[in-house]
Amino acid sequence: MGKKLLTVELVTEESRARESLAAIEASGGTVHGAARPWDVPADLIEDYSDAQFEPLTIVAAAVSAAFLIKRISDVWLDHNRPGGQVVDARRGKLVVRVAPHLERGTLVVLTDQGKEVYSPDRSDAAAAVLEKLFAGRG
Repeated sequence: MGKKLLTVELVTEESRARESLAAIEASGGTVHGAARPWDVPADLIEDYSDAQFEPLTIVAAAVSAAFLIKRISDVWLDHNRPGGQVVDARRGKLVVRVAPHLERGTLVVLTDQGKEVYSPDRSDAAAAVLEKLFAGRG
């Protein structure tokens, strides 16, 4: 996958934003501006309206595909984190966001062609799909 960088928006818990910024920079990626509060899109309001959820932050960056796949895998397979994760690659944009409403360990991949859902026991299949998805971007 080389050194080609992908432009991505990472939506994470506010308490993990500093960790995310440091990891991006340590991997040779570039952060585009400061982390900022994530304005939940209208079509997702119901998924993020529970008051118990920590406020979310968005980090815009350019990262390698290898870094992004590892980050997605680390978050997705972290059994200490509630919820799941969504990789949204629709309409030419790439957004990776935590999804506290999903069952623990669920990964959802959204593309213009549809939706694929992966449980933690399908991590190899998910990694292959992510590699293919990211190979055509940059």
